[in-house]
Amino acid sequence: MAKRKNIPRLDAAMQRATEYARREPGKTAAAAFSAGLLLTVLPLRPIAAGLLKAAFSLVPSALLVIGLRKTCACCCAQDADLERK
Repeated sequence: MAKRKNIPRLDAAMQRATEYARREPGKTAAAAFSAGLLLTVLPLRPIAAGLLKAAFSLVPSALLVIGLRKTCACCCAQDADLERK
């Protein structure tokens, strides 16, 4: 399996986070506690459902735009072919 480019950046970020946790254990623990509390308190299911509903409502519009772009590309290609003849 080929190694991805972003792995060294991830390793560097993990090393910086580890060094910061060793320098500031209190702040790190408080940040972890706050993140855990926030994830516990947030209503994740309704947020995810709303995002999915919004995404699915945009699918028909996106397909229409993609179809129109493809149609225009085909028409422009046919016009270019006719002009060459």
